[in-house]
Amino acid sequence: MNLVTDFKERGERLIPSGEIRHAVAWMWVAGVALGYAGAHATNTEPLVRGTFGITAGTMSAVFGVARVGSLGAIFITSRSDSHSRRTTFLVAYGVGLIAATLTSAASSVALYTVAQTVTRLSITAAAIIGTVIIIETVHGKGRTYAVSLFGAAVSLGAGLATAALPIADLTPEGWRWVFASSVIGLIAIPRLAEEIHEPPARSLDVTTAWYRSMQNRQDFWRMGIASYLFAIFSTVAVAFIIEHLIGTLNMTASRAAVIALLGGTVGGSGFFIGSALANRIGRKNTTYLALLTSTVGGVALYAATDPWSVGAYVALSAFGSFLLIPSFGVWRNEMFASSIRSRAVTWINNAGIIGSISGLLAASVLIDRFGLPATIAALSLAAVAATVMLLGVPEPQPTHVEHTKPPGGSFGEPEAH
Repeated sequence: MNLVTDFKERGERLIPSGEIRHAVAWMWVAGVALGYAGAHATNTEPLVRGTFGITAGTMSAVFGVARVGSLGAIFITSRSDSHSRRTTFLVAYGVGLIAATLTSAASSVALYTVAQTVTRLSITAAAIIGTVIIIETVHGKGRTYAVSLFGAAVSLGAGLATAALPIADLTPEGWRWVFASSVIGLIAIPRLAEEIHEPPARSLDVTTAWYRSMQNRQDFWRMGIASYLFAIFSTVAVAFIIEHLIGTLNMTASRAAVIALLGGTVGGSGFFIGSALANRIGRKNTTYLALLTSTVGGVALYAATDPWSVGAYVALSAFGSFLLIPSFGVWRNEMFASSIRSRAVTWINNAGIIGSISGLLAASVLIDRFGLPATIAALSLAAVAATVMLLGVPEPQPTHVEHTKPPGGSFGEPEAH
């Protein structure tokens, strides 16, 4: 039996319903498009700097400002709690791809920043709502499998964006063509609208006092603080990989793309290993392993100078990051009731965005003064603190998510209690 057949049969066992497998498959398509459009900014960073004549430190500040706009995703995801998750997802998806495409026409740093702010806000909201739709539609062990597929799709899209980077070598401002290619994802909207449905029997009894209705507020705060701390490190570590390869190690854009793509491809196995581990040893333990692996790999890749070593550490760091998606992604969704899930998860995500901004602003000062390797090493202390912060958060119980299942309905294997 080949790998594709085995993978397909495993999916059919975990998600017996053919209709829901179709929805998961099209959510995978959406994930690819979102990942592709969202990865161009970091991939083209040194090339955009050249066009606008700014330093790496200034570009870090631009990334930080753009992420401020992502905090506005709470207004989009809040609407998905009280109205249609499906419609809100489709709007966020379309706006994100349009904004990414329009980035190609930016004639100044200010316009570039505005376009990327809208891109990040919309893509962030679409990714959160898409994960919530999957969580509320697929049950049992199939849930982590489906979330892994969505995460893998976003990663594949980012990988395709890296593979497209050599286009930027063709003309002096070839990075504009890379951003413009994001428009291709818009052709999927009609099929997405047809195949993705509102989660069944979802509670629409939404209270504006959502925080006061939350029973596990301490866990909410611990998860939010952990997201904030880890993002301080991880955002900077991811944002400057291409900069390290091109700017520090003097590689061509094509060679840098190959190394980043190969490392990310190998590390991508973390999605499916993470899915299995999250079911076997728990969401919490898998998250710890993910944080440790990602941090060690991220620090090591900036200390390395040999291309093969850099590629190996990119793979290790990517493996840890990909482990985190099915484990922490499912963990934080399963902790909260359906009526407040999008808002609770978005605020935890927003804490991560604030951490991203903090990390990028810190890096805008530290990189120019101390260099990338020292900056990454210093920021890794925040990742260690994030791991400690999660120690008090319990393994999630399935009851909140099971409230979304229709009477007599089943969308996967039973939950293991």
